[in-house]
Amino acid sequence: MAGGASGTRAAERRIDMRHDLPSRAAGPRRARMRLPSAVADWTDRLRRSFLALALTAGLLVACGDRPGAPVAPATATGGVSSPAVVASPTHRPSEDADPTPDDLAPTGIIEEARVVRVVDGDTIVVQTAVHTRHTVRLAGIDAPEYTQPHGRKSRSNLAALVARKDVTIEYYKRDRWQRLVGKVLVDGKDVNLKQLIDGYAWHFRRFRQEQDIAERQLYKSAERHARTQRLGLWADARPVPPWKWRLAKSGAAR
Repeated sequence: MAGGASGTRAAERRIDMRHDLPSRAAGPRRARMRLPSAVADWTDRLRRSFLALALTAGLLVACGDRPGAPVAPATATGGVSSPAVVASPTHRPSEDADPTPDDLAPTGIIEEARVVRVVDGDTIVVQTAVHTRHTVRLAGIDAPEYTQPHGRKSRSNLAALVARKDVTIEYYKRDRWQRLVGKVLVDGKDVNLKQLIDGYAWHFRRFRQEQDIAERQLYKSAERHARTQRLGLWADARPVPPWKWRLAKSGAAR
């Protein structure tokens, strides 16, 4: 009977061990389940970080605080003024666009200035009543350089028109040499135009947008007439324009 009892207990233990097997095997399985949970947690944190960065970037763009964006200047009261409109190269006015009367209004007028020197066919030096001297570049025309063919004749023609005379200068800008650029008038007559009529200058079409339509056509017609009549430098079959002469001289100097 004792042997039977011990055999019974051994069988019960084997049964208990068989019952325990699933629970023991479940231990490692539960440990393996923790790995996907950690990955999911890390992924969730990463997603939230990206969302936070995207939100911050959106706020910066909305506020106009982008890297490289122009900063509106501060006003005297400490606020920020409206940003200035910057012209885009694709929206620049065309060179051939007709200027408005305000665009062509003289910046200044010098009256009763005495011409003290004629530099060449389109440049003079004047002296005002208060002994201030100005170098004046005749606008709208381009005469031969003094050292090129017809340069001396062009200078002589201009000298005959203005030398030692009182003139009025209607100027609208200074060029890169700080010369006044404008119209020279003697007794109300346009000296710039007279140089074209006499055939001693070209209409300077590079700056034609600085003339109103009527004056532009007048200067163009004056050059055409002198060319047709072979006046002045147009007696030459193929006179060299001064801008080409200057370009050739600058290239040779290099």
